[in-house]
Amino acid sequence: MSPTVVPYYNKYLIENPYCFCDSNINVYQGIEQGVPRFLVIEDGKENADKDNYEFNPRNVAVDGRIACDLENRNFVYAHFGQSIIEFYDSTLTLKKMLKGPKCMDIRYDYYDSKKNTKQIIYKDRVPYSYLGYCCDEKYVYLMYIGDFFVNESDIYKMTTYILKFDWEGNFQKSYHIGAYLSSISKGKEIDTFYATAFNQSGEKILIKIN
Repeated sequence: MSPTVVPYYNKYLIENPYCFCDSNINVYQGIEQGVPRFLVIEDGKENADKDNYEFNPRNVAVDGRIACDLENRNFVYAHFGQSIIEFYDSTLTLKKMLKGPKCMDIRYDYYDSKKNTKQIIYKDRVPYSYLGYCCDEKYVYLMYIGDFFVNESDIYKMTTYILKFDWEGNFQKSYHIGAYLSSISKGKEIDTFYATAFNQSGEKILIKIN
């Protein structure tokens, strides 16, 4: 199950664990091929048509972040493992797709499972792209890393960008933080955030960013 669940009118929205596309390994199960990005769930039932898919990309495609505005009119999907953001309207129709800001050399592999599907996995290293977000009525603020995780110590070398967009997908501003952040929230003041970071001992700390 996706870690991100957001309300969708009187139901709930999660990401479709079978929606994934990568031309380097010839996997085409993305929104470009008509595979929906989201699943609308009710009564806890996941409505993915599993038998229609040759590949099972759950290992690499179930960590995205879904943000929605307060009126359920606009939705944003930010990939964890790819530098891609998607903007959707209230009918879950894709309005805009943005790639970047970094072009990451992401490597995949896959193996045959017992259920006649091929399991996709990351090869050698895990890409960290969009890790989290916060939002208000006008804007969504996305945390972007654009780096690779191999060892635990890599986290403490990473830095974080906060990218500001309006709900239509128009870029507004970027902020660069010289540390790895695990979560953010927007302060009341302009250009102010509260964030969870780590000290030199690896303990989580709350910081204020101006």
